[in-house]
Amino acid sequence: MLHSVFAAAGDYAYIGTGAIIKQGRPGKPLRIGKGAVVGMGAVVTKDVADGAVVVGNPAKPLARKGLGG
Repeated sequence: MLHSVFAAAGDYAYIGTGAIIKQGRPGKPLRIGKGAVVGMGAVVTKDVADGAVVVGNPAKPLARKGLGG
């Protein structure tokens, strides 16, 4: 898991080129879930669920993918 004070990305998460991830705040980082996909150029302002695919400005769910295992 990639983690900082302001954002955390779960295992196997993919963040597309040019995506913008809004800062969370200390103690409550913005979370990109396990296996989530953030489309290129998306602007993420809220947490992204595990396995979600989000696109657009602001980022909206497009689909959910199975995580397997």
